[in-house]
Amino acid sequence: MQNDSIILKPYMDKQSYHFDNINFKWNKIDKTDDLIFEDSDFYVYSLDFGEWGGKTWFKDK
Repeated sequence: MQNDSIILKPYMDKQSYHFDNINFKWNKIDKTDDLIFEDSDFYVYSLDFGEWGGKTWFKDK
């Protein structure tokens, strides 16, 4: 989820997709970043590798 949208970003694929919940289809979009949260102090990023695990990291502003 990003800004109330569903974004699909296959790992190792430069193409990303946005789900159109009105027409129920995936649309190609430019590459998206892994930013999932931001506040006044930090950026929070996350990646999920399915059965291989995932990672979440914090970056100071």
